[in-house]
Amino acid sequence: MILLGSTLCLPSPDTVQELFSVARDAGIIPDISLDPVLTSFLSLDSSAALQHQYASIQRSMSEEQQAAFSLNLTAQLGGSSRVSYGGVGVVALALSVLFDLVAQQVRAQGSLVGQPSTHRSQAQRIFGISSSSRIGWITYSYLQQVPAITNNQEKMAETTELYDNFLKLELLDHYERMTNKKKRMSSESMRQWLAGAAVHLHMRIHQVRLHSVPSGSAESLRLSYQTGLTRLVQGFTAYLRRNIQETAAPGAPGPKAKQALVTRIIDAQDLDRNRKFFLYSDNLFNRLRRQRDDFELRTK
Repeated sequence: MILLGSTLCLPSPDTVQELFSVARDAGIIPDISLDPVLTSFLSLDSSAALQHQYASIQRSMSEEQQAAFSLNLTAQLGGSSRVSYGGVGVVALALSVLFDLVAQQVRAQGSLVGQPSTHRSQAQRIFGISSSSRIGWITYSYLQQVPAITNNQEKMAETTELYDNFLKLELLDHYERMTNKKKRMSSESMRQWLAGAAVHLHMRIHQVRLHSVPSGSAESLRLSYQTGLTRLVQGFTAYLRRNIQETAAPGAPGPKAKQALVTRIIDAQDLDRNRKFFLYSDNLFNRLRRQRDDFELRTK
């Protein structure tokens, strides 16, 4: 909660920036920006992002750790070194999560050549949201299954359709709670919706790639999330206004500073990146759905 005074003087830009800096340094400025991991891996640059992560992890390991890393990954991938659509969208995102988890295990447990780990630790947060939230849990559960099934197109299509329905229903319920019950709006609920909507849209796009849904299905979903985001940002702005409380602090700026501070906080959210994520041209959408990059593990 940010406390402001009750006088009516017009705040200067320096005053607003000072209030913003104090609140930021105190860790109370909300952040509803879409997680950069999602914008990197759910994009046309997904294959390059995954290759960069994979190479960076290997460079940071000893030869023994690299061997253990490769062995454990191969075990998680069902014995295959090639991953269908591995450099694309939700599959690239799932591999990114898997790479991080296996790397953490190898570093924590030491070199386990010949003893591939089958245990996956549960991440506490994923893409900036709690993995124990409903949206976080559905997303994480789906991504955990993807690496082992993506080479089986029928199984991948069935599983993606199942989790598409789970996530669709949860996102609808989440959206209703945020827009119809003011107390459910928060920066955390905004982050959850954004992350869930981003993953859900690309689950649908991947189903288009697999020819299990028509391309119009993904386009209509994109449009609905584009519209939904606009309404949620309006609701979040109103939420900020309600939660920046005024007090009778002599000499401090009041209602006008409150409005100026809300505007400064909203400007800091990088909302353009959030909006652009759901704003596709026909050309971009066609390029996304035609992505076909596989991923190959490096073996010695």
